Amino acid sequence: MAQPLFIRHPAVPWIAGAVVAAVTSGLLLAVGGFAPAQLPVGFDSERELLGMNMLLVLLPTYLVIAWGFVQRRSLTLLGQVDALVSGGSFRSRLATPRRVLLIGGVLGFLYAVLFNLPVGTVAELAAGGPVLIGLVVLMIFLWTTAGLLLASRIHVGGVFRDAGRQVPI
Repeated sequence: MAQPLFIRHPAVPWIAGAVVAAVTSGLLLAVGGFAPAQLPVGFDSERELLGMNMLLVLLPTYLVIAWGFVQRRSLTLLGQVDALVSGGSFRSRLATPRRVLLIGGVLGFLYAVLFNLPVGTVAELAAGGPVLIGLVVLMIFLWTTAGLLLASRIHVGGVFRDAGRQVPI
């Protein structure tokens, strides 16, 4: 079995995190989110907006980096379990199926759109200006990323549960 890219190259989670940070920061810079001419609806101060910007840049970055390291550690642990169990193939089952990721991404997206947007209608969003639109896009990205991560880790938890049932005590 070929090892996944993040196992062969330990720097991949850091590179992926840097890309996420660059893209999210770039979006906020493009819409003027770090120094807006006018505060978006729902914000009382520039410090509050800066705090939201930092959250929307740093949290997805952290999630992507942490996911890479946690997956690598899970592979190592499942390799140890495979050595204990005759005919164990748990390590090969660690890759999250695409349908599981799709479900997690869709649920994260739906959560963001239905329960987490600071505006009620598209008209309010358009009236809020480009900064608010950028914040909404990043909020959707954050919750979609969280949904993907949770779906992946739930799948890995199931693999560990199955492995735990096979390990002799």
